[in-house]
Amino acid sequence: MSPYETIAYLAMAKQLHSLGNNIHQIAARANATGFFMVNEYEQYMNDVYDAIARIEKAILDPEKH
Repeated sequence: MSPYETIAYLAMAKQLHSLGNNIHQIAARANATGFFMVNEYEQYMNDVYDAIARIEKAILDPEKH
């Protein structure tokens, strides 16, 4: 793996970690309050799906990324 690929991989992993933390906070708030903000959750999940799609593309065709 080239240094660029390593940096790109770490950046993608950091982004996924951050998104995961945000989703965890939404779940913790829902459990504590009994209130679930669907729109907020949907936005974060869309971000997660987008990030996963970018990671898949980077892994399947690293020359383009």
